[in-house]
Amino acid sequence: MMKLAKLAADLRLEKIPARWETIFDDAIAHGTPFLEEAWLRDLSNRYPVLTFSMEDCLKAAAQIKTIEPLRTFCALLSFAMQQRKDFLYDCAELQLPKAGADEDETAYVMAAYLSSLESVPMAAEAYAKRGVPDDILQATLEGIEGSLRAYEKRFGRLGMDMRYLGWNQRYFDQRLLRIGRLNFDVFHRMGGNVALFRSKSGRQQLLAVDGRYDREGFALGSAGHENEEGAFDAVYEEAERYYGGYAVDPRGCVTKTFMKLDKAGWEKAFCPEDACIFVHIPAGPGLTPENVGSCIDKARKIIADGYPDYDVKGFCCSSWLMDPQLGDILGDEANITRFQRRFLRAPQQSQGRDVFTFLYPKAVESYDQLPENTRLERAVKKLYLNGQYIYELRGLFL
Repeated sequence: MMKLAKLAADLRLEKIPARWETIFDDAIAHGTPFLEEAWLRDLSNRYPVLTFSMEDCLKAAAQIKTIEPLRTFCALLSFAMQQRKDFLYDCAELQLPKAGADEDETAYVMAAYLSSLESVPMAAEAYAKRGVPDDILQATLEGIEGSLRAYEKRFGRLGMDMRYLGWNQRYFDQRLLRIGRLNFDVFHRMGGNVALFRSKSGRQQLLAVDGRYDREGFALGSAGHENEEGAFDAVYEEAERYYGGYAVDPRGCVTKTFMKLDKAGWEKAFCPEDACIFVHIPAGPGLTPENVGSCIDKARKIIADGYPDYDVKGFCCSSWLMDPQLGDILGDEANITRFQRRFLRAPQQSQGRDVFTFLYPKAVESYDQLPENTRLERAVKKLYLNGQYIYELRGLFL
């Protein structure tokens, strides 16, 4: 562990993946081709991952080559990232280096992005083998570089931290597809605490199959819903003739209404153990019902054809955009409200923080400093000033 321990000390890291000791020599022998200008320009000619970031990447690469511990870290990170199954476990022990007080941070904030670029050709080839159409592949790969813009919105410059490095692993595992207005993310297991049941006549109903809830039916432990008084556990039964459990209401709260669904007329259509497609909503205009419907139809076909190893049962969205309070604010005809109506809402534990990443990406010291440029910004700001929250709920549909 001597080499790895010294590297961690040199970079002021509190943790580093222990597995990297076993690949240390191979990673150093492989080197850092992604720090060379000719390599970067060749990659840019083949894939849309350096369309606006080339100059920042070249500057950072030149700096990294002069900081030997950082260069070594980048060699390890790039090499490890190409070992896909192992790298997902590495992430739990991974910390990215930060610039010292007297150092230019360019090299450090761009190091993870540069180190990820060797994984791009492998991902593109794997997407193509799944039969992903060229236009969808192009739009999907653009999202890799798009993470730099997302970081910029929060911190004022291009860069990458663990949040966005983790997000980009979805591209390198070919799980994420950008199809029109939406991102679609293929998962082997939906998770969560509810199941969706469908009747022969087409009715749908959510029942809570697990979890603990406060007296209002929110997931216990959510912000503002920590009080155990009146809290209750989900009760779920799968008897010979019926499915039974507490019904989830249209606003995504678990009720104490125990509902029995006769197996002769109902089926369990979508449950936590099932594979699913998670829907993500990138920032931007055009979230119209027509656009959304077209994207979903295309996603169904592309994923059914190209991802037979995922027995997908339905779609899921875990987002602050699922909170019914947004519909109360924006009205029935707003695109966000109409988007919500595609889903059956379900509770999940939430601290009400995701809205700040997307609606207010720039950090502020207090809620009264939040911007008020739109009706939504003004209304959400008012909620937080009054001690309320916008929650990340789940939405499901078949």
